[in-house]
Amino acid sequence: MTLALPSCKEDPNLAIKKQEQEKQLAALNQEIQSLSQQLKTRPKDVSAEIPALKNELAELQKNTDSLELEILSLREKKLSLEKAFAEYRKKYPTE
Repeated sequence: MTLALPSCKEDPNLAIKKQEQEKQLAALNQEIQSLSQQLKTRPKDVSAEIPALKNELAELQKNTDSLELEILSLREKKLSLEKAFAEYRKKYPTE
């Protein structure tokens, strides 16, 4: 009993299928290489910097709040000075 298996060289359909599979393998190998390269060049882990950045954010927020209060104070002072100047001009008109 002999078993006869046709080779790809004899059957054109098998030869075409083999070429398609080789193309798919090449494409998959290229994709694997690309993904491997991306894994090698991924950004560094910055999770250790988060606490320091949170502290910096809190400090900046305090500074911002302080500046906002200063702005409010200066606006009030400006209104007061404008009112005093208007009263002065009423009391001592220039014309």
